[in-house]
Amino acid sequence: MDEGALTEQICDLAHQLWLRGLLVADTGLTSVEMHRKRYLVNRLGRRRANLSSQDLMTVDLGGTVLDGSALIDPLTWLPHRLA
Repeated sequence: MDEGALTEQICDLAHQLWLRGLLVADTGLTSVEMHRKRYLVNRLGRRRANLSSQDLMTVDLGGTVLDGSALIDPLTWLPHRLA
């Protein structure tokens, strides 16, 4: 699956989870593995109720941002890394 399709799916999934009350506003992360050890993750502080492609970033397994200068909280990323 290409990155564009994954982007659409993760944005839609985050919205659906928010509608069901399973996500809270802008806390935490929603992530999906794109390729081995590369993940698509929402930027911190973005409302997951209405994510767009600009709200997502690519990180490696260690949580290092690969596309831009955004930061990711290591403690927030740890459960995603372990899963």
